[in-house]
Amino acid sequence: ALSGQYNGNGYNITGLYISSTTSGGASFGLFSTMNASSSVSNLNLVSVSVTAAGLNVGALAGNVSGAISNCTSSGTVTTGAAAIAQNVIMGGLVGNLASGGTITTSRSTASVTWGTSSLSGTRTVEIGGLVGNTSGTSISLSSYVGTISATETLGTFTVNAVGGLVGAVTSGTVTQSYAIPTMTVTPGTSLGPQNI
Repeated sequence: ALSGQYNGNGYNITGLYISSTTSGGASFGLFSTMNASSSVSNLNLVSVSVTAAGLNVGALAGNVSGAISNCTSSGTVTTGAAAIAQNVIMGGLVGNLASGGTITTSRSTASVTWGTSSLSGTRTVEIGGLVGNTSGTSISLSSYVGTISATETLGTFTVNAVGGLVGAVTSGTVTQSYAIPTMTVTPGTSLGPQNI
């Protein structure tokens, strides 16, 4: 977990690779979690490959209560096989933007993918190009341009929310931000009502 300040000074981290089959409540990203006192700024994640079965999954961080500014991500963010049996919140930059968290002047072009062909039932699955879920947060001057895929072939599984910028906005504000996604949502998944 990050509790301090990380300034990337505009540099790139290229080829970040995360592959985990850990399920349950784990968070995954360059930083698994960012505490309320933390900040990350001026950092570019290039050609990431994140495959994780955790609850919160993002390229930069899984769960964020701190501040992110001037950060970017590209590459792929994908759920691991174990994630099909649990709740998942995932985004191209951040999985869950928790209460007090902020994102400004940041963007992602990472492909975000969740899918299964072997599960029926109901789970909380929230998928966004930039962020999976926000609650009591602020996003401004940020964007997503890329591909989002939520696929399930049984036809009985419900994905709660898929959004170009944010999967589900529980509470908070989104200002001067946009998304240009290419989205694939197959039978069995449903678009939530709070998609941006």
